[in-house]
Amino acid sequence: MRPRNRFLALLATLLLLLPLAPVTRADEATHPVSIRVDGRPVTFPDAQPLMSNSRILVPVRFVSEALGAQVGWDDQARTATITQGARYVRLYPTEACGLTDCNGPTLAEQQNRLACLRADCTEAMLIDVAPRIVGSRTYVPLRFVAEALGAKVDWDGERTVDLTSGQGAGFSTATVQITGLPANGQIDAPTPLSIVRTDPATGRSIPHESDSLVQLFAIDPATRQGYLLGAASSTATPLTINSHAVPPGRYLVAAGLWTVDRWLYSLPQLITFTGTGTPWSGDRTAWLSGYPDSLIYRYEMEVSALAYFPRSQVRWLYDGVPQAQHDLTFRRTFTPADNGAHTLKARLTPADGGPVVETDQIRFQVDASPIQLAAPGRDQVITAVLPVGVTTSEAFAQVEYRVLNERGTVVARQRQPIDQSFQLDPAVIGEGAFTLAATGYRADGSTAAAAVLPFYAWPGGEPVLAPTATPAQQQAFLNLYEPIAMAIYAQTGLSPSLQLAQAIHESGWGMAEATDLQTGARSFNLFGLKAIGADPYVRQVTMEVEGGQQTFFLQRFKRFADAPQAWQARAQYLLGSRPFAPISMVRSNPDAVLAVLVESGYATDPAYATRLRALLDQRGLLPSGQSLRSLDRIQF
Repeated sequence: MRPRNRFLALLATLLLLLPLAPVTRADEATHPVSIRVDGRPVTFPDAQPLMSNSRILVPVRFVSEALGAQVGWDDQARTATITQGARYVRLYPTEACGLTDCNGPTLAEQQNRLACLRADCTEAMLIDVAPRIVGSRTYVPLRFVAEALGAKVDWDGERTVDLTSGQGAGFSTATVQITGLPANGQIDAPTPLSIVRTDPATGRSIPHESDSLVQLFAIDPATRQGYLLGAASSTATPLTINSHAVPPGRYLVAAGLWTVDRWLYSLPQLITFTGTGTPWSGDRTAWLSGYPDSLIYRYEMEVSALAYFPRSQVRWLYDGVPQAQHDLTFRRTFTPADNGAHTLKARLTPADGGPVVETDQIRFQVDASPIQLAAPGRDQVITAVLPVGVTTSEAFAQVEYRVLNERGTVVARQRQPIDQSFQLDPAVIGEGAFTLAATGYRADGSTAAAAVLPFYAWPGGEPVLAPTATPAQQQAFLNLYEPIAMAIYAQTGLSPSLQLAQAIHESGWGMAEATDLQTGARSFNLFGLKAIGADPYVRQVTMEVEGGQQTFFLQRFKRFADAPQAWQARAQYLLGSRPFAPISMVRSNPDAVLAVLVESGYATDPAYATRLRALLDQRGLLPSGQSLRSLDRIQF
């Protein structure tokens, strides 16, 4: 090697051995602060304190050693360890983002905040500003490292921080508390938890405004990965969890409160989730299902009582009068004598002898006629000639059939003997939405009208199944909807893997999104949410199997302004509807949510849960090569 080359090599080696000056960003401004330990100034020879979100961050080594601690660095594990007698702190600093980039409300911005206070991490602390590597130094919030090492912190708010060793009273930064955690450290039943913000000086609770973000975490100490048990927009909203909220095991349970520009955290508490009972354990509610939105019955009713607990008796009350039926479904055929207002509810006696549980009471009207149209089905799609008849409870000599278009104009009319069928022919009336009406004529000339039936005529039409998504279309689907699912996870705690699996299954990777049959307008509705009342809607053809034969219906599906609005509505539907009430206790556990959906009769497909679990477990769906389940786990 020539002398010049040897000189350059030696110079490069010396430069590598020199301590690197911190490379700061605009949000990592150095702070002219004086730090003293027991009255002695702390010297920072090559890296000065920084300020981030009103937090002073310091190179961990200089302050820790001034407090009598030793600092170690594991280059392979990328961890910094501080020890001082029995005191122990392990940090996981990162160079991935700037000091404020990882201090936002999204789940990705919460990583590397867990500081282990024991080697097995069963005692830990969540830091409001994550430790960061700047240049060659690990920076941590000054107050955290001082209090972790038992020091008292006095800060004049401007230029001087005094640390007094051995005088600390604990983590004053933990200004959030969880009330309601069991004293035995075990959750085996529904447990309502409240999150309270406290004044560190007085310990008194501080009312917190709404429109913020409250999150409840369960963190596995062994992996620092965890789940979002629930989220709310205010501390005034309690969060109830049960033993199936996460897979069985021991977790550090902590709460986070986002306040404008920073997180406030509670002290994590070690809690065992037993996974005993069922995901709906403790739910003693009952409700009615299956009645029409309009609550007007023309001919017959079929209403079911649903509940998650075993029953020894079901008693129906029709207009307050106990009925002879005792099963879970109430059926009644109406006659004109029933016309008027009525009420219905059910009383269920738990099998274990617990108090009787009542369902909600529905109020409805009966408007029965002695003549009823027997076909078509309501909103049925008619593609070929359909024979139409009536059923009667009185003697009628003739019946007149009328087909009316959406403007109310009669486009077909036929009067004939009561025992003959009317041939409803789409080729004659053309394509479109229509209603079918029937009027019965008695021998004395008096009449009675049947309730009209809406239907859709589609001459020779055959609904086409959605095409199969290509791998490229599947990837585009995930790229579009994964961020939306993760945002809803942060806001509500609802499992993002389950959100995506349901969207994939129910919309065929978006290829079967509800679009209007006539206009082609998009709904952004991937979950089959039905339109109710004045909801904006699209009309799409669906297929059902009745009597072993395929029958098509034109259903109204809710239309949304965009995809985030549609997904948010879906989350609120699962978390806010009474039939799915237990989901709120297990929202981050996709398997437990699936169990609730199956128990509540959400899907008629007996293989629904099996199909969704296959999607949840399928490796390689995500670009990382992992399964959808990996989205549920947050790195702390």
